[in-house]
Amino acid sequence: MKIHQNESLLSTFLRAAQSGRVLHAYILEGPQGSGKMTLARYFAALLCCPSENKPCFSCRICRLIESGDFPDVMELRHEDISKQIRVEDVRIFIEEAYMTPVEADRRVFILENTQCMNAAGQNSLLKTFEEPPQGVTFILLTTEASALLPTIVSRGALLQTEPLHEEVIFRALQERYPGKNAEELRFASLIAGGSLGFACDIATGGEVLALRQKTMHYLETLLGGKGMYDLLAAFPPAAVTRSELAVFFSFLTLGMRDILMYTSLRDVPEKLLFFDSPSSLIAVCRAFPPQRASALFDLVGEFTALLPKNINIFSCLCDFATRACALAQGKK
Repeated sequence: MKIHQNESLLSTFLRAAQSGRVLHAYILEGPQGSGKMTLARYFAALLCCPSENKPCFSCRICRLIESGDFPDVMELRHEDISKQIRVEDVRIFIEEAYMTPVEADRRVFILENTQCMNAAGQNSLLKTFEEPPQGVTFILLTTEASALLPTIVSRGALLQTEPLHEEVIFRALQERYPGKNAEELRFASLIAGGSLGFACDIATGGEVLALRQKTMHYLETLLGGKGMYDLLAAFPPAAVTRSELAVFFSFLTLGMRDILMYTSLRDVPEKLLFFDSPSSLIAVCRAFPPQRASALFDLVGEFTALLPKNINIFSCLCDFATRACALAQGKK
């Protein structure tokens, strides 16, 4: 099991295991693809591994935990964040917590995407947290701890993953996909926002460079004074996946950063994040007012913040195109 960065979290887990002061609940917060499940399995292995140097990841128990198949480490997987976690699934999961361990001295229960739990599911979990069974540790994984009941958060330790450095992600992608185009892997690491999982999704999608070209055309259309329908034609919303939407807004962020730097300073930034060359940047925004560039940059940030909330893709792109056109043309 390879864990990138997050040394402070690993130290927290190690201190808890070595001291014997393991809490009954931990809440691990971080964006999608930030390695929360890997970290949770690491902690579970640390608590259940029979070896002297824990976790060894060579014994049978560690290998089973790593693959998600160890009976004393239960996982409630929930990958479709567009749907709620059913209260029935939470209750079945909780019932398992009162069973005696099969092999290890402790049982660990990992719940994925707990921000998708409805009120009934959270209340069921809260009752268990109020009177937790002996020898059981719950690890709640979430992109948004604020979506959980405050009473749940207060009964556990809230920990946060750290975004990975771009170079760390790039090296990890090179190891995983040795035959992939280096330029695509570099862009994937650049726009992943510190998330290795997201970078992997981008790198395996095979559309990174094509999406970059579409984004370039979109920016040329926007800053060229064209209308909303021209923008929608440049990036048609009907066929856009959620992953492509995230990549698109990541590229828009990088592009608008270059544009904002140039329009504010009237000089090409020392390092361009999106544009290929100074000439391509100048061609797009030669006489564009810096105030409008700043407003557009803020608008991209506003919509980027909405992406984890399972918004409607078509509505998102239509709304963005309408507001972006108005700002680019100096309208409020």
